[in-house]
Amino acid sequence: MQATQEHMDLSGLNPCGNCKQAGAVHICARCRGAWYCGRECQKKAWKLHKQKCQPHAAAAETLAAMEARLATAVASVEAAVANRGALVLQAAVAADRGDDAAGGALDDAACASYFEEGAKAFYCDKATAALGEAVFKLCNTFNSVDEAALLALLQRGAHTDHRDAVFNSPLSVCCINGSIGAMRLLLAAGADVAAQDSDGITPLRLADDGPHTLAARLLRKHKAPYFADLRYVGPGMESSRADKEAAAVAGADEEGGDEVSSEED
Repeated sequence: MQATQEHMDLSGLNPCGNCKQAGAVHICARCRGAWYCGRECQKKAWKLHKQKCQPHAAAAETLAAMEARLATAVASVEAAVANRGALVLQAAVAADRGDDAAGGALDDAACASYFEEGAKAFYCDKATAALGEAVFKLCNTFNSVDEAALLALLQRGAHTDHRDAVFNSPLSVCCINGSIGAMRLLLAAGADVAAQDSDGITPLRLADDGPHTLAARLLRKHKAPYFADLRYVGPGMESSRADKEAAAVAGADEEGGDEVSSEED
């Protein structure tokens, strides 16, 4: 009979460098020699781990070497950004027709006349959302991001501002998993270096808090801010910011009411 998971011997699997629990799945992208249960355990162990964390051969790439390696890819992404409207329209047509390749056999002129004018914006918005979600899912991994797959999406006109439930962006999660090449492609595609999550944490702060020093250097090269700008309202954050402000006001009112009642007593 096959052993159930609770009776399996996990002692030989990767132990977490912080809590020592077996079966850790998150590897340090810098040295590739330490495993963790997740980001919180990695952050707690960093003060000790950084004393012996040396770049693995595959992770020792300098910014200059990365730029040289990705020069052609970055140029193609920048060209896609300049032509993003037509590329998104091609993706919308491909999705509607069920084509495997963006745009299928239709040329630009045929794509332009494919949808009725009133429906074009709807289908383009739908394609934009689908491409953006695909970029986020690809980047949101404990392991290094598949740069070839990310490049293919960005060359199709994908945006980089899709957010999850707590407003992490593709750039933010790449700061956590240490995918420097993917970060460079996202930046070429116009990723927002000031993007904040729901707690106001910026990509640079994530990079500085973790072990990925090259990520922080890359962000500083692109003038990324460290501290949150409370005036910043990114994609989809309008309602969240309004809810937080309303909750703060409600909390202040409740505290004020308690003070008044205690005085009357």
